[in-house]
Amino acid sequence: MEKEAEAAYRNVYPKAYIRWIDSDLMALRGGALHCASMTVPLP
Repeated sequence: MEKEAEAAYRNVYPKAYIRWIDSDLMALRGGALHCASMTVPLP
């Protein structure tokens, strides 16, 4: 399923710098990617 999701993102955003991260452990410990990244400033 990850291959299909990556293909969809690359199709919609062909010039984007897309990197997958393993967030399983963060999710298991009650965190979420949104919470971890919401204070990252825009470029």
